[in-house]
Amino acid sequence: MPSPFSGSMTNQNQITVDFDPSLSSIVTTCAEIADIQFVRITADGHVLAPGTYYSGWTYRDAVTTAANYWVDFLNGETRPDYQQGGLIGQLGSKNGGSRNAWIPDAPQTQGGDAGFFNSVNNPAGWKTVLYEFWTYCWCMNGTQCGSWYQGLSWTYTKTWQDQRDGRLGVATIVNNDIAPPPVTALIDAFNLFNTNFHYVPCATAFVGMERV
Repeated sequence: MPSPFSGSMTNQNQITVDFDPSLSSIVTTCAEIADIQFVRITADGHVLAPGTYYSGWTYRDAVTTAANYWVDFLNGETRPDYQQGGLIGQLGSKNGGSRNAWIPDAPQTQGGDAGFFNSVNNPAGWKTVLYEFWTYCWCMNGTQCGSWYQGLSWTYTKTWQDQRDGRLGVATIVNNDIAPPPVTALIDAFNLFNTNFHYVPCATAFVGMERV
């Protein structure tokens, strides 16, 4: 059987992570299948907290583990699902028929606060910046609520040469069929996020995209 993520694709710095629950033997019945995306940043081999890399991301530091993993979210969001608000991608489902869960992403960076290396203007800047992503599907509402499904890992890489030449960097799928559950380092980030924002998985019912 093909991977549930076999429809995922990249184009330059862009990625569409597409999960087909009909191709997953793990998914039985779930009303809302969400993507939980984890991130870690490495610059020239140094693993950095988000706010250390870029001061505009200090709001993420409170939910970043000691090993510098965090749940991907935007300022003001308080749930771990990437699709929250109904504006980004689509929640999936499987209950008789099925609907794919998918998200788009298109990372960009100017090298954070340090910037990219330039022999004249910024000799201390970064030469290579790597974002590592792990995107797992998770049942947010329904019979299997709280269950982890398969995951996909991918990277975004940008070099100082990319910056010099006006390129956005490259998104690359590393593994499109990771068995659940996420490794302990990622679960730690998930739990830290939920604790910080007082989110209790499966404790509240959902109607469509609105919490009740």
